[in-house]
Amino acid sequence: MRTILNGRSRQAQSYRRQAHSYRWTPLSTIVAFGVCGALVISGCGAGDSEGRSPNGSPNGSSNGSGNSSGGTFGDDGGSSSHGSGDSGSGGSPDGGSSGTSSGSGEPGSAASGGSRKGDGSGDSGSSTWDGGGSGGSTWKPGDGSGGRSPKPRPEPEPEKEFSWTPPGPDSPAFDAMNTNHIYDLVHNRNCQRARDWYETAGPGRRQQNPAGWKLISGLIGACFAVGGQQSEWRTVTEAYDAIRNQPSGDCKYVAGRRTLGQLAEFRAAHPKGKIRIRPAPASVQACPPGITEMRPKTVVPGDTVWVRGTWPSEVTAHLDGREVPLVPDANWPSCCHNTTVKFDVPADMPEGTVRVTLRARSITLDAGPLELSRF
Repeated sequence: MRTILNGRSRQAQSYRRQAHSYRWTPLSTIVAFGVCGALVISGCGAGDSEGRSPNGSPNGSSNGSGNSSGGTFGDDGGSSSHGSGDSGSGGSPDGGSSGTSSGSGEPGSAASGGSRKGDGSGDSGSSTWDGGGSGGSTWKPGDGSGGRSPKPRPEPEPEKEFSWTPPGPDSPAFDAMNTNHIYDLVHNRNCQRARDWYETAGPGRRQQNPAGWKLISGLIGACFAVGGQQSEWRTVTEAYDAIRNQPSGDCKYVAGRRTLGQLAEFRAAHPKGKIRIRPAPASVQACPPGITEMRPKTVVPGDTVWVRGTWPSEVTAHLDGREVPLVPDANWPSCCHNTTVKFDVPADMPEGTVRVTLRARSITLDAGPLELSRF
């Protein structure tokens, strides 16, 4: 009995030494992991592929969800331990969904997840991913606006400032039926009164000077239009079209036509443009000062002399530098455009030729020579 026990003891020691000799070293561990990796790569594929166990029998399949069951490993057909677990999630290179794998056996086998093609849904719209090729991916930048080009900003309407009609100077008020006085009303922005006088003149008078009255019609319309009555711009453009090819006229016609043309042309080019008006400089007048007539030219002391012309303000009369009083005339105001002043020749003026001048502020206007005699 002792002999049998001793024999078994020696046999057990032999088994222990043999088992000890099978212990894994670090190098054998590395080799084992390498072999397992090769088996996993050769036995498992992406997508719907069938895996096999190391002994060649099917050990499970990997499907789109990435679940696989491992084979059994054992010595001498003995029992083997079974363990299941997720090997982790792995994404496809083209941004596809990741799958999980579970398997039995100590090494565990991983299954590659399914792949998908990004269609931009749920994305910000700034870029798209397009899976293509052999597992590759291509990045396509977007425009950052969901595929729509940004709308261009509308350009602001132009805005321009124009000078209003220059002063006349003023024509006599009694000449209201004449275009010159109505021009003065427009210049002073007395729009409604100017239109009233225009209507009072009537078609018959307007036919005597068609271009002059058409200009006045356009200036009256401009007077209302720059004040905010937009419908009057049509009157402005139509009036200018009628006199576009008629540049000649008296001084107020020429000045008024220049202003009307600037407004009409800008309005035609920019119907929604903005127009600002500034007063004309006081130093600029439509009609230059000057004397057009003096009568008579030969006089005796006590005679009356008439001088007609245009001057910027009230004037005084002078004979060889000597001031002589003006004779008031209710019909002829002394100022300023196309008006007349008159004076009497002093009784003590010597016989001979004298120079007649008119003075307005710093301006001196020469009326010419006047012959004085005693008889």
